Amino acid sequence: MKHVTLAPVLLFLTSGFSGGCVIHINGGGSFQLDQQAERVETRALELAPGETLSLETSFGRIEVNADGDAAPELRATIRAHGRTKEEAEAVLARYALEIERHSHGPTARLVGEPLRIQESSSRAELSASVAFVASVPPGTAIQASTNSGEIRARGPLGACQLETEFGSIEVEDARGEVHAETGSGSVTAQRVRGPQVVLHSDFGAIGLEGVQAEHVECESGSGGLTLKDVRAGELRLSTDFGAIEVDGVLADLRAKTGSGSVHVKARPESRVAPSWSLQSDFGGVTLHVPPGFGCELDARTDFGSISSDFDLRVQAGQRKEKTLIGTVGDGGGQVKLSSGSGSVALRKL
Repeated sequence: MKHVTLAPVLLFLTSGFSGGCVIHINGGGSFQLDQQAERVETRALELAPGETLSLETSFGRIEVNADGDAAPELRATIRAHGRTKEEAEAVLARYALEIERHSHGPTARLVGEPLRIQESSSRAELSASVAFVASVPPGTAIQASTNSGEIRARGPLGACQLETEFGSIEVEDARGEVHAETGSGSVTAQRVRGPQVVLHSDFGAIGLEGVQAEHVECESGSGGLTLKDVRAGELRLSTDFGAIEVDGVLADLRAKTGSGSVHVKARPESRVAPSWSLQSDFGGVTLHVPPGFGCELDARTDFGSISSDFDLRVQAGQRKEKTLIGTVGDGGGQVKLSSGSGSVALRKL
């Protein structure tokens, strides 16, 4: 049961909650919306190779599955709430699923007009919501957006553009560019292959596993970043608050956290091209590299210790208590390890 307090002015309500809703009005009175009406519509999808399916909803979950054996179709679950069953049905009847074709492919959305209700001097508008489940051919590109709801994209899809203001995002097995952004929620990508993978959460953790891309970018306003079995030509990682953990084959690396540790394992075949930078304003920084690794090391900390499992050739005056600058192995690109408050270490795998 949901409770909202408001002044006696016009209120717009989207019917996306699973239970009822009670709207309390200052000065007395309330709208109690505990009756639900639901309709499921299934439509065949016409998708030519290279086309994009766009799904838009203000409130509702979106799920897309790439399946070469199933016929392309869209299943839309439309829900509405009201004070009575009849009122909920009346709201539901005002809305319909619309699929429009554009040059890039079909776009699906819910269209209709809200029902106005009034009790004394207080008014509200009741609207319906829709959740989508789509089955599409492999290689289909996806654009999905919802103001509130999770998004799931599974199977060998093409390029994926996914956005929600409130909800988690999961992508599995995509074979194209992936851009996924949420205002609040986690973002995860597994077994993605494509030219670039860009994941963003204003508030939530980000995770990648088995991802291969030329460019990988992960950014969180508040949340940890965890990357496992990643292969990236260019890797850009940033979080204001949270730990960063990376395990994979690396080339061009930037990892920075405002508060949290940075822990990177660079697997064999990794190369410093052209440079690596691991930084924490408040937390330890540890880099694990294979035996035989070479670089120009620049390690610094304001408060903490510096250690290395490798012998370094250090120029005169470059070994200090809080700074270590020297050549590891046969040298190579520059590796910068820095912490504002925390220990810094270079370790052998």
